[in-house]
Amino acid sequence: MAEDVSCGAVGVGQVRGGGVRRREVVCIVHGCDDYVFRVSRDVRWAGPSDADGCRGDDAESFDGRCVGCDARNGSGSSFGGSREPGEALVAFNQRLRDSLAWLPQPEVTAVPADPHQPRQTILDRVELSLALQRDEYKQQLDRLQQRLFHLEHELYVARVPAVIVYQGWDAAGKGGNIRRLTHGLDPRGYEVVPVGPPNAEEKARHYLWRFWRNVPKAGHITIFDRSWYGRVLVERIEGLCSEDEWQRAYREINEFERQLTDFGTVVVKFWLHIDQQEQLRRFEARQQTPHKQWKITEEDWRNRQKWDRYEAAVVDMLQRTSTTYGPWTILEANCKLYARIKALRTVADALQKAVASGP
Repeated sequence: MAEDVSCGAVGVGQVRGGGVRRREVVCIVHGCDDYVFRVSRDVRWAGPSDADGCRGDDAESFDGRCVGCDARNGSGSSFGGSREPGEALVAFNQRLRDSLAWLPQPEVTAVPADPHQPRQTILDRVELSLALQRDEYKQQLDRLQQRLFHLEHELYVARVPAVIVYQGWDAAGKGGNIRRLTHGLDPRGYEVVPVGPPNAEEKARHYLWRFWRNVPKAGHITIFDRSWYGRVLVERIEGLCSEDEWQRAYREINEFERQLTDFGTVVVKFWLHIDQQEQLRRFEARQQTPHKQWKITEEDWRNRQKWDRYEAAVVDMLQRTSTTYGPWTILEANCKLYARIKALRTVADALQKAVASGP
C-alpha cells in the first residue's frame, strides 16, 4: 500500500510481525526513484527498482531507508524527516560510497580518449580483406548448391517455411549472390521478391502489409532482394517517412520477425558490406560495360554522396534489429566469391538446423 510521507516520498513499508510482509520503502523524490537502497549490517543489494517501484530480496535483517530523503521506516507504518533536494542527493551519494567502500577496487589504467578519433562502429570492425581463390570457390560452390538442393526438399517435407533477406550497399553483389543461392534449387519451392518503391495500393496501408503478402507458405522459401528494412534506411535518409515512423519501425520489425519465427519460419538476414573505394570501382566498371549500364543510375551516385548518413542508419539497424530469432549476418563482400560462399553456407546451416529440430 503506497503512503505519502512528509518528505514527498511514496513508499511501501515492510513489516515482519503478524505474518504480514510488505515491500521496502522506495523514495521517488529528488531523482532517486530508480533505486532501492538497503542499509543494514551488510549491504546486500543496490539496483534499479521494478515496475512496482521497489525491488529486493527478503533479508531477515534490514533497515529500510530512503537515502535521498533520509526517511526511516521504524514500524512499517510511519515515515518522517525531510531534506532540501541538494542535501538529499549529497546524502544519498555519500551513503552509497560509504556502504560500498568494502568492495575491492581494481586497478584501472585510464586511456585518454582522442577527441579527433571517430568512434569505431560494428562496420569498422568488418574484415573486408577476406577473399577466396576461384578454384576453391568453384569446389565449395558445387558442394553447397548440392547440399541446398537436398535441404530444400527436406524443408518441404518438414513443412518449414524460410525467409532470406538481402540488404547491402549499392553494387555490393546482392543479385549475383541470390543467383548462386537459387542456381540448384527446385523453382517450385522458392520465390525471389525484388523490392522497390511502394505503389499507390501499398502506400495506402501499413508499410509491412506488402511484405506479409509475400510470406512463404509452409515448406517454401522466399528470398527478399531488399526488404522491410528500407523503412529504417532509404525512407529514413530520404525523408520518405517521419522520424517517429522510422524510430517506431525497429520495434515493429522485431515483432514482425518474432511472429514469423514463432510460427516456425527460418529467418536469415544478410548485410553485404563493401567499402567506398570498392563501390566506386564497381560503379565505374558498370558504366564502362554496355550490358551492365542499366544497373547504374543517377540515384546511385546521389546515394553515394550520402554514404556517412547511410552508414549511421545501417549501424542503427544492425544494432537494434539483430535478435536471437533473427540475427544479422554481415557478408564481407569486397570479394564477391567469399561473400557468396559465406551466404550459401549460412543458409544451409540454418535450414539444416531447422530440419533437424522439426516443425
